[in-house]
Parts: sequence; C-alpha cells; structure tokens
Amino acid sequence: MSEKRATVLAYKCPPESRLSIETALAASFELTFQNDPALFQTEVSKKPYDIIFMNFQPENGKKFKLLEKVQEQTPFTPVIITCESEDSIHIDKRLEPIVYDILNLPLSPGRVKRTVRQALYKRQQENELAYLRRTQDIVYSFDRIIPESDSYKAVIKS
Repeated sequence: MSEKRATVLAYKCPPESRLSIETALAASFELTFQNDPALFQTEVSKKPYDIIFMNFQPENGKKFKLLEKVQEQTPFTPVIITCESEDSIHIDKRLEPIVYDILNLPLSPGRVKRTVRQALYKRQQENELAYLRRTQDIVYSFDRIIPESDSYKAVIKS
C-alpha cells in the first residue's frame, strides 16, 4: 500500500513560480494548479488540501474575497501568499489565522520547500496540542479513517 502524499493547491501562479513550486514539491506532494477563480473555489470545496498557495497582486482586491471564502471552507488549511512585495499587502486581522506566510517573488525552490514543511509541522503541532488539551472536536480528514463495522462505514460515507 502506498503512503498518502500531501496535497497542494496553487492559485494564479506565474510560470516562474509554478516551476519553483514543481521543482520543490513534485517529488513529495500531489500538486494542483488553478487560474480560474470559480474552478479554484470548486477545487477547495471538493477536496481537502494540506497547503494552498495564492498569488496576490497589490491592485487586486478580489483575491481577498477568495481568501475569505477559503477561510470559511477550510479554516485549518495554511495559506501561503506569494506577491511582488510584502509591503504591498495588508492582511486584515480576521484573515491572519489562515495566512501562514507571505513569500516574495521570485520564489526559490528551497524557500518553498522549507515554508511548506514548517506550515505542515505547525499545523500538526496545533492539532496535537488541541488533542492533548481535549479541545479537539473536529475531524480534519475523513480519508484517513479506516472504518471496521458496517454502521461506521455508513457514517463515513455520508
């Protein structure tokens, strides 16, 4: 049985950034790239992703609405924003929990790999702390649950 690979969704990546992301992550991650906002929203809602990349342009405020929708649909998925300059983006306080990092373009494969690894590690630590504090009441991914009984299989399928 093969080990499940982590999934990454990237939105509106320039060709150079796409190449850097593919170079850094293709061996260990399942990559999906989207450029259409509607397809991006559909992709986020139908499949649980471990990391989401979003490319921001300073003059485009529409992507903040997309970021809000991502936060509504997957509040525990880290989002890494890529942009020309960190100074050109102001993140609203209510969106800060979902935004893990802001990376300047051009992206280097080493920085992409390190940032993704740190984001996944931080999310894992947060999940473990919530479990140990007995405050974790959310199942993060149903695809990792192996049902044994018929009734439990029916619950997982629904």
